[in-house]
Amino acid sequence: MKQRTGWVMVLACGIGVFASGAAAAQAEYAIRWDPSQGGPKTAAEALARLAPGDNDIETDLFRVRYASEVKAPTDVVGARAILRERERTSKARHELTYKLRSNSPLPSVPSFAGAQCPAGPLVGPKDETKDEIDVSFTGAADPVRAFSRSCTVQSTSAPPPVPEALQARFAACESTTTRLGLKQRGNLRVEEWRLPGGRIAIEASRTGPDTPKALKAFRREVVEPLTTGSNAIRPLSRSKTDLGSDCGT
Repeated sequence: MKQRTGWVMVLACGIGVFASGAAAAQAEYAIRWDPSQGGPKTAAEALARLAPGDNDIETDLFRVRYASEVKAPTDVVGARAILRERERTSKARHELTYKLRSNSPLPSVPSFAGAQCPAGPLVGPKDETKDEIDVSFTGAADPVRAFSRSCTVQSTSAPPPVPEALQARFAACESTTTRLGLKQRGNLRVEEWRLPGGRIAIEASRTGPDTPKALKAFRREVVEPLTTGSNAIRPLSRSKTDLGSDCGT
């Protein structure tokens, strides 16, 4: 079981990690768009714009569905509970992920470590917990920040069972995802989501420290090439969870 602690709690007096001198939190920087509204039409086209001439590409394929209803087993004020089933069809791996997402830093408890994971006990070598700050560029002047904590149970033989305590009800639809990744360019990834109802969304993302330097680099190297010039994208404000949970009914 792996545990990845991504961010440091913001102090009550308002001094954040930028000013405290503490180790920087882990962040995922991302921008999403609907290719029917402009911009690259496929993940491959987007990657060619962002990393021209780089052919060291890793490809993963997924099937994904989200729970339309899930009971939060812990009482964390202001946090949204998310449950996701994902099958990595390119590597024969099944995942069940439980996540809390909030506009404010999450408390240290529950940690989701070990038996505390609502998706099931974390006992496998690939099972993990992760704390992260989601930094989304939505077209507004400043990116939108959200704090998340997740835990994932994985299996290579069959989908992990959904604990009855979660009282989960899954949406009557699923999405398929093609992920193209470049490890040599700061973990740059581009995902092409085939959503319910024939919709398509594309996301370019990169993980890194939650620092002004990393934020500036993502804006310069990913956001600006996509949002300026000819065939520019129109960033979406909806998250992948919201897009994938919308069955269009």
